[in-house]
Amino acid sequence: MKLPRGHPVIHFGRIDSTNAEARRLADQGEQGPLWLVADEQTAGRGRMGRTWVSQPGNLHATFLFSIAAGPEVAAQVSFVAALAVHDMVTALLPSLRPRIKWPNDVLIGGAKFCGVLPEIVGTSPTRIAIGCGVNVAHAPKDTPYPVTNLNAPRSPLLRDSGGEGRVRGCRPSAQPSTASLVEPPPHLDPLPHMRGGEGANVKPMPPFGKRIDVESVLQHLDANLSNRLKMWDEGRDFSAIREAWEARALGLGGEARSGTLQGIFHGLAADGALILATPGGHHHIHSGEVQFAELERLRDT
Repeated sequence: MKLPRGHPVIHFGRIDSTNAEARRLADQGEQGPLWLVADEQTAGRGRMGRTWVSQPGNLHATFLFSIAAGPEVAAQVSFVAALAVHDMVTALLPSLRPRIKWPNDVLIGGAKFCGVLPEIVGTSPTRIAIGCGVNVAHAPKDTPYPVTNLNAPRSPLLRDSGGEGRVRGCRPSAQPSTASLVEPPPHLDPLPHMRGGEGANVKPMPPFGKRIDVESVLQHLDANLSNRLKMWDEGRDFSAIREAWEARALGLGGEARSGTLQGIFHGLAADGALILATPGGHHHIHSGEVQFAELERLRDT
């Protein structure tokens, strides 16, 4: 498989976990950049140690790369990867309005279709593995939250018509415009699939209703992740990443709850923490689950 940026791809028919393999390669001195892709995983993992069901027909991949910066900036990669996934799905399905749930879940109509798991797998230099599991052909059953896949039928309510097609339950003040979702904000460089030149050999965007395959997903993900990592600049321009992430965030400006704390989702802190504004002040949430009123409304409709 030829990728837009020329990154090598190591393919496995079946493996325990592409992130686990990235760690093994890093232990042997591998620095990347390269992709590890498997048709099936037997021990796929998600955030907080959860199992990620890894069925054939979906994308199970890890991008292994190195940075000169120290591991203290590695947590920011979670937001970089979420933006790349958002870029990928809006390129392949431009009529949809995906949203990013803190820190890195990308949702379509309140349903999850992708898991992102960044991990530090080596030091001197800092080596990072970004695991991406994308439900392309199907989604697992009996999950504790709604899930979907990129080829699932879509309700017209999930498409962005600029008016009546907006999903019910979203606060207008927290809802980015169509342009901010399909095109980068004016201060950001356009992505390769939106212009010619570098990265323009990505497969053309299939129109809505055409079947999406794993290869197309990986090609777009590779191009968009490369662009977002370049923008991030090893943490030197996390402010641009933060601004782009907030423009696509679910629940921003709305009610949110973390444990016993309840308030308004105010935005991201400089280190990526979620800022929860309560009557007692601003609280920075660095980990754990956060419930968003907007997401609850979406899932009730």
